[in-house]
Amino acid sequence: MKTRTNRRHRWLYGAVPTIIGGLFIVSGSSASSLQPPPWPAEVLSLTATDVPVIEPPVNTPSLPEAVSQAVLAAAIEVSGLTAEELTVLASTQQTWPDGCLGLGDAEEICTMALGGWLAG
Repeated sequence: MKTRTNRRHRWLYGAVPTIIGGLFIVSGSSASSLQPPPWPAEVLSLTATDVPVIEPPVNTPSLPEAVSQAVLAAAIEVSGLTAEELTVLASTQQTWPDGCLGLGDAEEICTMALGGWLAG
């Protein structure tokens, strides 16, 4: 009876770390796929005087302030610039084909169409 219990425990001690390790590998690869791509150096070196002001078309909804602030916060984090050095030049409201914004590959599972803003 004791031998049978020891076998169960040995199996359990071997299987649990393997399962947990597998979960870390899976969750780690999923998390890394959510990271935005790095900004090209040409984009990061632009200043407000390098880029012309783009006027939005007439009768288009304006970018909500919360979205504008989120875009600037992400740009600050990625670029290391200050809020005073950055400006949202253009934005359009659009619907992406899926939750991967049309960028997913065949092995990714993406949600259905997703509405939002494209800002830059």
